[in-house]
Amino acid sequence: MVAKKNWKKLLENVKVLFAEARVNLHAITVLLVKIWEDKDFRHDAQLEDDYAASDWLDEYITDTDLTFLELRAVLEQFPSEQQWKESTIRDLYAETKKTTEEQAEAPPVNRTAWKKKAEEAEEQLKETVFQNTQLKKVESDSLERLSDQSQEIRDLKEENAVLRGRIEELEKLYRPELVTA
Repeated sequence: MVAKKNWKKLLENVKVLFAEARVNLHAITVLLVKIWEDKDFRHDAQLEDDYAASDWLDEYITDTDLTFLELRAVLEQFPSEQQWKESTIRDLYAETKKTTEEQAEAPPVNRTAWKKKAEEAEEQLKETVFQNTQLKKVESDSLERLSDQSQEIRDLKEENAVLRGRIEELEKLYRPELVTA
């Protein structure tokens, strides 16, 4: 077997080191994104603004040509460590930038259709609330009438009992033979 030439071995080592460097940059970016999203970090560093926080994190990646927000965008589009290992950061960033530009150039989503649907749904909700209110009024009125009628029935039963008692008294006075002892 023929031994590899020294420069070829060195070049293979360079390729491996760059792949490892991209994997490390992926890990660094993942950690920085976690820090960037951490509310305690924002509060403790007094960096409530996204841009101020990203500028602060840029200090930890000064060895790259990309800013934290650019690396974050690459990570969003290419979250896999393997993708970073197999491609150059330059290529990943170019693809991310291309996708972002295409999205920016895309025609805006037709929001009027959603607005119309929202207005229709809101109108339907108002109608349903109105009908519900009307039904509650009818129910309340019905319950009140039922309560009044129940009271009237009780009053009539009481009056009926009093009248029966009077009839019995009258029968005792005028027809003693009907009264059985």
